[in-house]
Amino acid sequence: MTKKVMKIDVVCEDIPLYISGFFITKGYGGWAEGALPAASMALDDVNKMESLLVGYKLEMNDTNTQGDSGIAMRELIHQLHTPPTKIMILGPTMEQESLAIAETSRYWNLAQMGFSTVAPELSNTARFPLYYRTRMPQNSMNPTRIGLMEYFGWERAAIFYSPKLKADALTFMNDMVASNKTVVTMEDWTESITDELKRLKNIGTRIFHVFVFNSDYTLRELFCEAYKQGLYQPRYAWIVSSMGLGTWWNASLVSDTEDITCTTEEMRLAAYGTIVVKETWWNTIGGQTTYGIHTDDFRSDYLNITSTLGLKPAYFAPLVYDAVWSIAYALNTTRQRLPPGKALEDFTYEDSEMAEVITSAVSQTSFIGVSGPVSFNSVGDRIGTVMIYQFINSGYILRATNLNGVFNWNSEFTWTDSVIPPDRLMGKRLYLVIDNALFYSMCGLAIICLIFATCLAVFNVMNRDKKAIRMSSPKINGIIIIGAVLAYISIVVFGLDCHVFSSTFCIVVCQLRVWLICLGFTIGFGAMFSKTWRIHKIFTNKKVKSIKIQDAHLLGIVLVLISVDVIILVLWTSVDPLRHEERELPSRVIQLRNNISPGDTITSSEVGTRPNNVEGTTSTYVVKHSSGSCLKAEEEVKKLRELYRETHDELLSYRRKGAEQVCCRVTTERNQEWTLDFMEAITNYDVRQLHWFDIVSNPYNWKPYLRAPERGQPAVQVQRHASNANYTINLLTSASGIGHADIITGLPTV
Repeated sequence: MTKKVMKIDVVCEDIPLYISGFFITKGYGGWAEGALPAASMALDDVNKMESLLVGYKLEMNDTNTQGDSGIAMRELIHQLHTPPTKIMILGPTMEQESLAIAETSRYWNLAQMGFSTVAPELSNTARFPLYYRTRMPQNSMNPTRIGLMEYFGWERAAIFYSPKLKADALTFMNDMVASNKTVVTMEDWTESITDELKRLKNIGTRIFHVFVFNSDYTLRELFCEAYKQGLYQPRYAWIVSSMGLGTWWNASLVSDTEDITCTTEEMRLAAYGTIVVKETWWNTIGGQTTYGIHTDDFRSDYLNITSTLGLKPAYFAPLVYDAVWSIAYALNTTRQRLPPGKALEDFTYEDSEMAEVITSAVSQTSFIGVSGPVSFNSVGDRIGTVMIYQFINSGYILRATNLNGVFNWNSEFTWTDSVIPPDRLMGKRLYLVIDNALFYSMCGLAIICLIFATCLAVFNVMNRDKKAIRMSSPKINGIIIIGAVLAYISIVVFGLDCHVFSSTFCIVVCQLRVWLICLGFTIGFGAMFSKTWRIHKIFTNKKVKSIKIQDAHLLGIVLVLISVDVIILVLWTSVDPLRHEERELPSRVIQLRNNISPGDTITSSEVGTRPNNVEGTTSTYVVKHSSGSCLKAEEEVKKLRELYRETHDELLSYRRKGAEQVCCRVTTERNQEWTLDFMEAITNYDVRQLHWFDIVSNPYNWKPYLRAPERGQPAVQVQRHASNANYTINLLTSASGIGHADIITGLPTV
């Protein structure tokens, strides 16, 4: 009897794990349609990897949101109420969609992995505790921007942003303040860029952080206007976030609808040296990945697939691909951490414990993908590589990379004239001294005169017995020569720059100047006067008897004159001696010559001059009494004091304007200079210690009101005309002091 044996093959199929995918598969110009193929490629590659998610197969239910947050929410509800249960969410593409889904999906304990949005709000773990993303938001690049400021020694900068990126700009402002950096101002690009950049220039901005969208037209408009206003190197520096690396500066690409009048060379000149802080979308460390797929292979396969499907490749395709791998690695870690008896397929929308394990696993996920190193910080943002480029001539040069706070410098930055642009109007202390060329030339002339005087003295002594010399009184001639020698020596002493010597030595030099010039003048001209007096007496004598005046008489006259000088000088030196003082004059913004460099001195003849060329430098002038006068340098002080009072009086001419009056203002060159003076001055003081006029208006007059002496009492009224105000300063005050202050331009309305 034959028995038949039935053979049964048992095949264990992988358990499917489902994720919800939100994509834009149609519309929006096709720029996002290539995201879904990248996700599908990642799912295939994940499921082929035998060591990952053993016993499971990752599946995706994808849907088309059309870039609409309402449709995205409808599809989310549909997927939540339609089997099978989804364990995580992938996407969506647009910012508003992500915000809506992330704020809702948390109530179903669904962790979410984004791949394209950079909205800073999504970093708020209180609102979005289950949200992660493989694209770096702008705020993740803030440490790089601040690191660059520290690298170049910049302590202050302005922020210029388009309205849609206001949240990113505000986040960066907070990070700058937290890093003890000064935010000069924040300007939004809502009006004419001409007016916006002019305002930034007028308040002395030198370093610009720019947050704008990366269209070629935007960059052309920005740097064309920067060229027109001279806002480029060597005095200005631009740091642009995520700037496109195309040939936007090519004037031949300007369309008929663009109001761009700059040439290619002009836009390249304006953008020269611009620093670009940019995230990387591709692996830049050799192309190797943790999951064994080379970056070049993925790129080639992806382009072939999108070409076959007739789709436009998505620029963020590597981020989509690595987002799927991040989900796979996180679920694989979760599978290993779940308690016995519990598996991934047991997840339900009420299972907050498994959701917590999943988010913990995502937070600890770290691998190298086709988009570079992938890991996540405490708020769910990607910790990726930040690329730092510099625009030079017609291309971008990679200068450095930054990964998790570690800079890797590739090459040195290039600056015009090899000078790093300063972050402010450079302030330096300049001493009012005699110009070196003048000092050395006068010393040379004095030495020549001393040599000539010595020759005359030798000649006078050697020929004193000759009749002509004897009749000219050689003794008196010698005294005249002594006086001249003392005067010549005083020229050298007067030109000494005492700030390089000790204070004691300077006092000696000051006293010596006075003694030398006084005695030299008295001896020389006194002796000459005595000879002239003798000739006068002889030729005006009407008597028959001749008058005989000996040299002894003349020497007596000279001695009397010298005695008077010595008595005065001794009393002056003993009772009220000269003192060496260093006086600091008010800071002034002046225009300096092109050939003046740091460390140069500036002569008194240059004080207060304003040439037509714009070479702004803030200088604190210090008058040292040793620089030409031991008295009070009254002339230099007077000149600067007059300039200071002129500016000071004008800057006090504030007036408060209603919103309807702050619409159109004019800016003159003179007002710009006053503005720079004012802004530079107030940066040196604590704003809480400044006292402001609060100026209100009525139909007939402008009247500033000072603080009332006591609460409830009328304010002290001061009549003042204030129609030339540079700034309107609005203050909100309370019992504890100034609670808010903002400064807006307040030039005359037209």
